[in-house]
Amino acid sequence: MNGKGPQHQPPRAGAPNPPRPHSAGAVAPRGGGAGHAGTRSSGNPNPGPGSDSDVIALLRPPSEKEQYFTPNGKTIRPALLDEEARAMAEQFKEIPNTQLRRFYDPVVALRLRAQAGKLDAEQVKAELAMMKARAAYAHKRPGQKVPAELVKFFTRHAASVDSPEKLVAFARHFEAIVAYHRVYNPN
Repeated sequence: MNGKGPQHQPPRAGAPNPPRPHSAGAVAPRGGGAGHAGTRSSGNPNPGPGSDSDVIALLRPPSEKEQYFTPNGKTIRPALLDEEARAMAEQFKEIPNTQLRRFYDPVVALRLRAQAGKLDAEQVKAELAMMKARAAYAHKRPGQKVPAELVKFFTRHAASVDSPEKLVAFARHFEAIVAYHRVYNPN
C-alpha cells in the first residue's frame, strides 16, 4: 500500500474499475463504455432561463446610461425615487426581503464611504461591477430567488454610476426601491 486509500491505488490488470466518488452536480458515467467522461452535456439547443447564454445577455451593458439628476446636475430626479422605484419594487416582489437586503446593505456602506470622500470614481466603478457580479452569481445559484430583473438592474447601474455623486443618487434610488418593496412583498 502507498498510504493513499483505495481510490488512489492503480487498477490491477484485468480487474473491473471500481466506482469513483463524484462531486455534486457531476453525472456519473453509465454503461462504462468508451466516450463516457462523466460530464454534464451542455448541448441543449434551446437553453432556458438561467442558462449561461441567458445570464451573458443579462450582463450586456445597456445602450443608454441611467440619468440620475435633473438638468441642473445637482438634484436627484424625483421620478427615480418615486415612479421608477415603485416599478422596480414591483418587479422585485418575488425576492424575499432578506435577499434584497443582502444587496442593499453593501450599497448603503458604499454610499457612506462616498459621502465621506473615501471613494474616487475608479473605486466606485469597481464596486458597482462587483455588485453586478454578485447579482449574476446569486441568479445562477440553484435554489435562490434572484430574478433576472435584479441582474439587469445592477448591470444598468454598473454601466451608469461613474462618480461618487452618482453612487449616492443610485443608493437613494435603491433605498426607495427597498421601501416600496415592503408594499409588494410585506413578508
